[in-house]
Amino acid sequence: MGENLGVFQHKANLYKVLSELFDKPNVGFEELFEPLKNSLRTLYPDLVTYGEELEKEFKNVMAEDEALTTLAVEHAKLFIGPFDVLAPPYSSVYLESGRQLQGESTRYAEQMYQEAGIAISNDFKDVPDHIKVELEFAYYLYFQYVQTNELTYLHTLTKFIHTHLSKWVLPFKEQVHKRANLNFYKVLVDVTAKAVMSEREELNPAPNMN
Repeated sequence: MGENLGVFQHKANLYKVLSELFDKPNVGFEELFEPLKNSLRTLYPDLVTYGEELEKEFKNVMAEDEALTTLAVEHAKLFIGPFDVLAPPYSSVYLESGRQLQGESTRYAEQMYQEAGIAISNDFKDVPDHIKVELEFAYYLYFQYVQTNELTYLHTLTKFIHTHLSKWVLPFKEQVHKRANLNFYKVLVDVTAKAVMSEREELNPAPNMN
């Protein structure tokens, strides 16, 4: 599969950029859109327009507010709080009854990280099933595959996508669409969900996967 490593590098880049775009807004986002569009152009040409629209929305916000206060407030309301979190970015909210935090799906995600040799840092302030962390995990697995050519990383990613990430990314997207005021986050969850679901179609699960 060595001849396909260029594609896998683009996949790693795609998940890295998507993960970073769920972080607190900052001017460094400007540097992410070109890599995002390049990877989409290689992997999913039909999704390039989402990258272009995301960049346009960010520039529109910056033109009116260089400090990105408006976008930062939107990010906090949707994903952080401190009061009502409008679109919780955690798998357990969408996969567990009662929209609970740190449920079985959280422990499942953490178990998969541990199986891949990743330990959650004591300094980490959020929970392991945050969308940013799960996208970062997908990046890590693709990056490790590019570096080592070890199929174990692809098998782990396939299991993670099929049994976990793809099961909550769509309801998360719907929640963001319901509660977001700015188009930036609507477009971000759109391209994220489409990338994850496309990945699900491409990655064939093992017969005994659960």
